[in-house]
Amino acid sequence: MACYIYREKWKRPFFCLIIGAMLLIGVSIYQFELFSSQIQKSKYSILEDGNFEGESQGVEYPIPEHAQPRITPAALVEKGERLWFDVNDQGDVVYMMSPSLMYLPKDIKNYKHYYQLLAENTLRLEKFFQTEGGNLADCLECHLKIIIGKHNEKAGAYPIVKVEQLNEEELQELKAVYDPTLLKKAARKRKITLIPS
Repeated sequence: MACYIYREKWKRPFFCLIIGAMLLIGVSIYQFELFSSQIQKSKYSILEDGNFEGESQGVEYPIPEHAQPRITPAALVEKGERLWFDVNDQGDVVYMMSPSLMYLPKDIKNYKHYYQLLAENTLRLEKFFQTEGGNLADCLECHLKIIIGKHNEKAGAYPIVKVEQLNEEELQELKAVYDPTLLKKAARKRKITLIPS
């Protein structure tokens, strides 16, 4: 009997300790999410402003002859971050998984729209890397279609002259690039069509 009472006495405090620890972890996770969302809102305040009046004003940067759009993950880089570099106040630094230095000119036509696409993609990438660990094959919506202009000596980087979201067809092509089974199917189809009748 004494042994049974002793067993019951240690169970209750142990159970309370576990519940308390779980509540503490839950509250800390909630506060972290709230804090990070506030940082993200202040970091890219333009996302709150959907008004793109005056977007037709600005410099029309020429698209170089034979320029091919790049389908790539792209993110804005804030001053003080590791990949930031000085563009002599010409615009916003953009990282595109490439060693080449890129920036979005602040005087470009459609600047706000391009900036918003890049800012949304930056937040998407940040969230993806925090939760999924960073395999870009699992984040096709983290890719944008971007056209690069000619090198700007004053900025010391290449200007981004056009930013677009991928359409459904381009998303399917991208899925095929990352999916080895779809690539094999496409190769088989090509072999079949090449056989003479």
